Amino acid sequence: MEGFTLTRSLPGIYEDLDCKQFAAAGMSMQHAIAYVIHLVLEALDSGSCSARFFFADFRKGFDLIEHTILLSELHSSNLHPCLVRWIDAFLAGRSQSVCIGSDFSNIRPLNGGIPQGTKLGHVLFSVMVNDLVNTWSKHAKYVDDLTILEIIPRNSPSYLNCIVDDIRCFSHCNNMRLNPVKCKAMAIDFLDYNSCTWRPICTGRVVIERFKSFKLLGVYVSQDLTWGVHCDYIIKKANRCVYALRSLKKCGVPTSDLITVYWSLIQSVIEYASAVFANLPKYLSDALEGIQKRPLRIILPNLHYDEALILSGLLSLEDHRAAACE
Repeated sequence: MEGFTLTRSLPGIYEDLDCKQFAAAGMSMQHAIAYVIHLVLEALDSGSCSARFFFADFRKGFDLIEHTILLSELHSSNLHPCLVRWIDAFLAGRSQSVCIGSDFSNIRPLNGGIPQGTKLGHVLFSVMVNDLVNTWSKHAKYVDDLTILEIIPRNSPSYLNCIVDDIRCFSHCNNMRLNPVKCKAMAIDFLDYNSCTWRPICTGRVVIERFKSFKLLGVYVSQDLTWGVHCDYIIKKANRCVYALRSLKKCGVPTSDLITVYWSLIQSVIEYASAVFANLPKYLSDALEGIQKRPLRIILPNLHYDEALILSGLLSLEDHRAAACE
């Protein structure tokens, strides 16, 4: 029933949805990351400017959604009133309890929140934050992930604090809360001379921590715009899965099944959002290629790497990244 309702409600919702909300049909996290990186590179290529990021985090984002505010947003959209009433019924009357071992707490009714893991959950949250920072063009949303970018000309002040204040006010008015501890900031500045000192970003009397790199939707973006931090992260994460392949090989698992395991556990990690960091320097490209060579030596120990690629039906990682950009 939820899928039936979603099919009929999505066209009306997407019609009014912020074009920078990438959790929509035909878009993905990779599109959001590529869009943000493109904005930065395009601005810095023009020269005489710097960039400043604010990565927002909402405290218990889905759990604090006020139903009356959400339903008001749905009524103001192009959604049919019958669908709005169905969504109201879908959200209302829910309850929860806590289980520790074999003991259960008393059941308590919920007076707000959106159930996560449902088909409607991310769509309804996107509606809730639809009007957030719409007047600031350089932003990207992915459900509850919000990235704000400010391009600052040389010798000019930063106004990012004003945007953060607007986000805090929007959150307060809609019964949502920013989590200052998990909000992060990052600056990209290659200028040799800049007479302006930027004020720290603050929200709720808390100074937002500034980082040299940040994990944006699963991809580490660094303030020097290199991919070394992200590649190190990929290599460490993928190498932790190699032991499983070696153990399965010792147990006599067929080669075809081992290749499937490689695709599921390792290739998926290596190739996640690969189009974003496709143009790697040779030393990083070779380091990533080594991740694929190692499992293939376990699966097909008697073959050269090029022969193993052909037999397993795989591409080299460099060719795979190039294909992802086409």
